[in-house]
Amino acid sequence: MALLIFLAEHQGQVISRIELLDKLWKNVVVNENTLTKTVGMLRLALEDDAKEPQYIVTRIKKGYQLIAAVQELGKDEFDSPQSLMTKPEVTQQSINQQTNKVVTAKLAPRVPVTNNKLSLIKIVAVILSFIFLALLALMFWQEQTNKEVSYSKFSPVTFGAGIERDPNFSPDGQFLIYSKRKNQSSNFNLSIYSLKQQISMVISNFIGDELAPAFSPDGSKIAYFHKDEDICHLYVSQFTYPNTITKGQKVANCGYNNQGKIYWLDDDQLLFSDRDIETMGEHKLYRLELSSLYRKEIKGHYPFAFSVSPNKQTIALLERHHGRFDLDINEFSLLQKTSSSWLSGLTHFSEFAWLNDEKRLLITDTLYGSISIAEKNGYKQNIYQANMMFSQPVVNPINGLIALVQSSIKSNIYQISNPIIQTKNKPVIDSLAMSNPLLASNYFDYLHQYSRDIQLSAFISNRNGKHQLWISTKGTERPVTHEYLSSGDIIDFRWSPDASKILVMLNNSKVFIYTLKDNSVFKLPLGKDEDQIYYPVWDSQGNGILFAKMSEMGPKISHYDINTGTEQKITNTGAMTVSASPDGRYFYLLKLKSGLWQLDRVSGKEQLLLANVTPSAWGSVVAFNDGVYWQDSTKIGYQIRHFKLSTAQTSTLMTVPQDNNLPLRYFDVSKDQEKISFHRMYDYQSDLVFLSKP
Repeated sequence: MALLIFLAEHQGQVISRIELLDKLWKNVVVNENTLTKTVGMLRLALEDDAKEPQYIVTRIKKGYQLIAAVQELGKDEFDSPQSLMTKPEVTQQSINQQTNKVVTAKLAPRVPVTNNKLSLIKIVAVILSFIFLALLALMFWQEQTNKEVSYSKFSPVTFGAGIERDPNFSPDGQFLIYSKRKNQSSNFNLSIYSLKQQISMVISNFIGDELAPAFSPDGSKIAYFHKDEDICHLYVSQFTYPNTITKGQKVANCGYNNQGKIYWLDDDQLLFSDRDIETMGEHKLYRLELSSLYRKEIKGHYPFAFSVSPNKQTIALLERHHGRFDLDINEFSLLQKTSSSWLSGLTHFSEFAWLNDEKRLLITDTLYGSISIAEKNGYKQNIYQANMMFSQPVVNPINGLIALVQSSIKSNIYQISNPIIQTKNKPVIDSLAMSNPLLASNYFDYLHQYSRDIQLSAFISNRNGKHQLWISTKGTERPVTHEYLSSGDIIDFRWSPDASKILVMLNNSKVFIYTLKDNSVFKLPLGKDEDQIYYPVWDSQGNGILFAKMSEMGPKISHYDINTGTEQKITNTGAMTVSASPDGRYFYLLKLKSGLWQLDRVSGKEQLLLANVTPSAWGSVVAFNDGVYWQDSTKIGYQIRHFKLSTAQTSTLMTVPQDNNLPLRYFDVSKDQEKISFHRMYDYQSDLVFLSKP
């Protein structure tokens, strides 16, 4: 009925599926199948034919349109029970002449309504009422059933200050294989945990990283990624517990697999995900035949996470649709795939694993610190919530025991003097060792930035389990509580040049402008709904927004003019981060595997300033008229560097050793260049845990 009323209120307009979902199912987790079914039910009630519609027309790839004439009844007509039966068919001309419209609407009938038809409608209404009550009872029963399978107890597999990841059970359920951080190193070894003996041991000792290990179906082999010096290969090694493995056979080349996964289909075929390190494009999904080493791409634009069901027939993928992350279930076939959407509203920090009944999925969301179970009917229930970070769930194929990664992160925000403007060029690393943090907390605080007048500062914190924007005025902190920005999804922000506004980005690529004076929020239409937006920043004059859009060929930079509402492509050559000079003449871009570039906005000419640049994944660019600051990630550590435009000289201002327990992340330079603020993690650890019932 709500759908019918909404369409009647917008008679003649084509309403998109996204708008209908947002308006009619606000704050309710549903998918597009729900809308399709509801439209079908409405057509059935109206006796409308989808092929020859007289009421509702489906506009392909656009939405739905109500074409029937609509008349809003006046109060006297609405009060009269006979009005619905005596009104003649309404024309569009009579609608335009109608005045004093209130309360309700009536669709123009195609035929006169008879008493028999009214009786039939009453019978249908009674039947629908019984169905509605039955559904309520079923939902209540499901809720009670799900309460019985809630989880709350964690039994540690590993514990301490280490970092463990990539858990995977053996086919017989006796072992848990995983990647373990090497002591005093940034690399990983393979380790194995015996559930029977309750002991853990390292089974590899190679140079580099061993990531995402997976057992073959018979348990005799292990597939894993081996990464060294930015070169990654997929290996398969023979294994018999508790022997130490050799490197084995290289079976495929791979790109950037810090987030990759491997699944075996049978003893000769396996699936793995891969991402092109040159373009940092989206993941792809590949099938590999070990006997022939034939590799075939079976899923392009693979997004973020996937999981194969225990019977190897169904695959779940986290797909991006119209700017949203939906959990799609694909009937697995190498020739043809069909998909249906289970859930909407997930984040790209979500990961999942099939439960052994193959009807439900266990979902973790690192952003929210939540663990939930999703069913095929779209029902999702949280079973655990904490101010922690849960990821990479796996399920024991024999007894259903759940293992996952539990991480905790604390961080401080530091502030140091800029050595470029110091009379004595004292090493910054010394002042860092002696300095106290600007913001010290037991929370994950990051991305501290000053306004231009240095009277205000802002940062993001995950206090109360939400990544929320906080503003500090002379040491007094307050969260931004606007309803659009209090969801806990904020991952990036930038001050406007006049410090009156803040550019805010959410994890779903939506970008807003928040005005401090009146606490108002305006959404920017950057790109299309399906575009992935990264690192939006203000133009130097505060009248435009620069941002990166990701494509399969890599990122490209665009400029959005706030005054005219127009968008213009700046560069299409793989730039990820960008900054404008204060005078607005130049753009400075960090390009993947290319270097630091200067773009003249007047002539359109690009010039390479520095080739040997390896931008950090968390880095940004801060530009001034006399130079550019950026963040590098090197083999020895994280660096803040500066390029002086007049002399073409490069300076390294600060180096933090890359021990991965204290990495340097987001940084900012005050507008007077006197101070540098940056975020540094501490007490970062991740442990493998078993999730069990109370």
